[in-house]
Amino acid sequence: MYRVRGAFIIGIIVVSVSSWPRGSSVTQFPHTPDGNDNWDFFKKVATWHNIDPVGPHNINWQGYNTGKAWLALISFLYIDLLDTTGTLYAMAMQAGLMDERTGDFEGSSTAYIADALSISCGSLLGCSPCTAFIESVSGIVEGGRTGITACVISFWFFMSLFFAPIFSSLPSWATGSVLVIVGSMMMHSVTEINWTYLGDALPAFLTIIGIPFFFNIAYGLIAGILSYVILNVIPWMVLKATKGRLKPAGWDTEREPWGSAPSRLVMSELQNRNLNKFQKFAVESAIFPPWLKKLVLGNKRFWELTDEEIEDYLEGRRETARRAELREAKRAEERDARRRQLQPVDEEIPPMFEPSEKKLEL
Repeated sequence: MYRVRGAFIIGIIVVSVSSWPRGSSVTQFPHTPDGNDNWDFFKKVATWHNIDPVGPHNINWQGYNTGKAWLALISFLYIDLLDTTGTLYAMAMQAGLMDERTGDFEGSSTAYIADALSISCGSLLGCSPCTAFIESVSGIVEGGRTGITACVISFWFFMSLFFAPIFSSLPSWATGSVLVIVGSMMMHSVTEINWTYLGDALPAFLTIIGIPFFFNIAYGLIAGILSYVILNVIPWMVLKATKGRLKPAGWDTEREPWGSAPSRLVMSELQNRNLNKFQKFAVESAIFPPWLKKLVLGNKRFWELTDEEIEDYLEGRRETARRAELREAKRAEERDARRRQLQPVDEEIPPMFEPSEKKLEL
């Protein structure tokens, strides 16, 4: 397709401006009571609201003395954790920042800390959850890769405090179409799923359909995780109990290998330190994220990355990009072969993909 820089924002602006006149059939402000109220608010252009009604002083802290309140907080915690995990890793994969060897991306610890602080401060101010949203992928698709993108978006969020009548009048059909396009681009990752083994395919399928059906990323992840545990842990237990005699079909040949390759941090800690059993289990386990491994090892500044860790991440990203290019080259060769079969013999079809000989730079 045609690649135009800023196509998303241009489309949103054009559709929004065309929806503001009241005389059109696609107006954002129809001649109804709600439309009249929205039109009156839109005509203000700029406004400022008093923030006295929000803040910790308006929270009834007495309700936290009951057990139900803490049960709700724990529920919110794991739902937000799963929601943030799914969003961050989906965006990291779209941005090409994932390290397939470790299943992690650079700065993941800082990203979780920023999300936790934002959602805590937003709750105290009476705001809706200030967490990571999948809509951020639209900025990644436009080329955003660094903190400059986040700073620009933060500036426009700040401006929306003063120009709320304009920003709140952007119609849903102007922004929704962008999300549909972004979602179609993100579906490219589905090709990396192991569809040949039921224990890998069914959890992925339940996660994909569960997120839109439940209208919640966390609930979709819960469905996928539970089904994965049932389809993989239970057969593993049966396999151990029967000493390998009762084994599901494709367990050794089709099942996706689970786990991650040890990083430089893991190898150095295992070689240079005398670890107790718990520390050794935490460092070697694929369940524990890198920041938690550093915390278990006694590193109080677990969110900071050393030069060796940064180089390890960069090396992993280069390796991940190389593997992705090889997979794309293989798919391109298959498409070229199918095209040649559909064309007359005397016509020559140029290849649609030529592997790059340049060194990958990330």
